[in-house]
Formats: sequence, C-alpha cells, structure tokens
Amino acid sequence: MDVVLNTGDGDKRDGCVTLICKGAFVGRRKTVEKLAWDERVPMHFQKNAWVDSEVACALAKDFVRRVRIKHGDFWVLLYLDNLSAHCNAEVKRIHWEGKVCFMLLTPSNH
Repeated sequence: MDVVLNTGDGDKRDGCVTLICKGAFVGRRKTVEKLAWDERVPMHFQKNAWVDSEVACALAKDFVRRVRIKHGDFWVLLYLDNLSAHCNAEVKRIHWEGKVCFMLLTPSNH
C-alpha cells in the first residue's frame, strides 16, 4: 500500500491510497472481485506485490499527475523511505520533470 498525505491548508489538503497487489491484471475480473473493487483506488499489479522499479515509475507518474491537478505548477516535496526502487534513475527523472523534489529517509537500525 502506498499512502500519500498532504496536510496543507484548506483546499490544498489532499490524500490518496494506491494498492500494489500480487499477480497480474487480466482485463476481466470475477464479478465478485469487480464489485468489491472501488475504482477510485488506483491499483498496480506486480508478481510479488513489491514496489519494484516498474511499479515505482508508475507510482511516480500517478503522483506527478495528481500533484499537477491539485497544485498546478508549484514544486512539492515528497518524503520516501529508502527503498532501492525509489533511487531508480527513471523514477528520479519522472519526479524531477514533474516538479517533485523528494527526500529519502535514512534507514532505521532496528
């Protein structure tokens, strides 16, 4: 699950959840599954439900699109955990070109 929260003031407040699911999207889903899926929740599919570089690129594109709709041409700051897929050159390019500056959190030593 990818969760984004913006605690800005008034109309600038925003939030979204994206699900990363195990498997592959096959265009046709079972009726029960289709009825249970809220179409407002973006979903990405990956063999192991991990955020690999391909999913990270898709998440970055979704985020940039959302930010541009909500915040126009302003730069935004995004904090990400230290997942290796976040360090992918294409992920960095998508964010930078979309005026998203991101900071990687330092890994914890638990």
